[in-house]
Amino acid sequence: MKPRRLQANELRGRIIDIHSHAGVSVKMYACQEYPYAATIEGIYYRQTAYGVDVNVVFPFTADLFFDLGQLMGGQCVPARRPISPFPYAVENELLLREVYDFCPEYRARFLPFVSVDPGHKVKDQLKKLRKLVARY
Repeated sequence: MKPRRLQANELRGRIIDIHSHAGVSVKMYACQEYPYAATIEGIYYRQTAYGVDVNVVFPFTADLFFDLGQLMGGQCVPARRPISPFPYAVENELLLREVYDFCPEYRARFLPFVSVDPGHKVKDQLKKLRKLVARY
């Protein structure tokens, strides 16, 4: 069964945070930056504390496709043996799984947006996105 999405009329009059990230940034963690991770559950508790009704949420960066050493230096160079077969393959899927499968009790509080990298393996990204659209 396909998960139900929020409808426009359900958003009227609500406080919406239009830019949040869920997941983990390996680069930020390696560079000892903060915050380097966030979960849908954690964002939900912050929503509750600050009176936010809905968050537009994106995955963190496509670190699993790029060479970590180069990425830490500011260069987006594909890894010779990437963990993810193309940018955002893992990150987009995990974001949607977290909202709809892992934390379905919070799904009415999130508008997940996928991320894309227009410079690397675009056809692979589009193929994966079509599968995610059919599922979610």
